[in-house]
Amino acid sequence: MGFRKTAVRAGIGIGVIADACYLYANHSPKGVSGGMSPPDPVWTQFVNVALISFAVIYAANLLGKGLERLLPAGRRGEKP
Repeated sequence: MGFRKTAVRAGIGIGVIADACYLYANHSPKGVSGGMSPPDPVWTQFVNVALISFAVIYAANLLGKGLERLLPAGRRGEKP
């Protein structure tokens, strides 16, 4: 399967957790800054969730590519 697919799947899982933490902090009574601030507008939340997901999955993909280059075990599934 290789490191890249595994890293992307792990990135998706971490992205979901990070998005849930952001949304929870945004809608909790204490707010993000610890005060009683209103939550972000819906469009801002949508954009922030998309950016968090993209950044985490992109970083995981880069990590998977790096591991495939460094470790030969990541190329088991590929035929030369």
